[in-house]
Amino acid sequence: LADFERLKQLEAVETEQACKDTVEWMIRCLEVEQKAAAEEAARLAREAVEAAEREARERRDAELEARLAGLEEQVAAQKAADAARAEIEDALRQKQIAEHIGRGDREMRGLRFNEAVGHYDSALEIDAGHEEALRKRAAAAAAADGDFSLLSDADRAAAEAAARQKAK
Repeated sequence: LADFERLKQLEAVETEQACKDTVEWMIRCLEVEQKAAAEEAARLAREAVEAAEREARERRDAELEARLAGLEEQVAAQKAADAARAEIEDALRQKQIAEHIGRGDREMRGLRFNEAVGHYDSALEIDAGHEEALRKRAAAAAAADGDFSLLSDADRAAAEAAARQKAK
């Protein structure tokens, strides 16, 4: 009976040890599962952060592209406006030059050569390389000095006649 009691005690100890081993094994399993779940949660959190960062970058890129497109449109519009302004300014300069040359031509026909030189000079102040103004100024300056060779035939004849009459 004592052996039987010892056997029962031994079985109880073994059962208790088996229970303890089972509980320890279950705890280890739970710890492994908990660790795996924590790692999975961390991975998912990293992926969520990366996705949010990627979306933010894509939004910023899209905003920057839209702003760039807007700026490119503004630059194109400004260039077009500048070109139009330059054309208008050039047309105004050409009109002013034509007006000064026209006044100089009237003075030439009236045989007022020095006044004509002044009008041609005004045209040359606007465009120093204007060929017609340069040519007509040279003719007016020469005529003012008595050299009518650069004048047109009709202007030369009128200037020579006026010079002869003045000499009388």
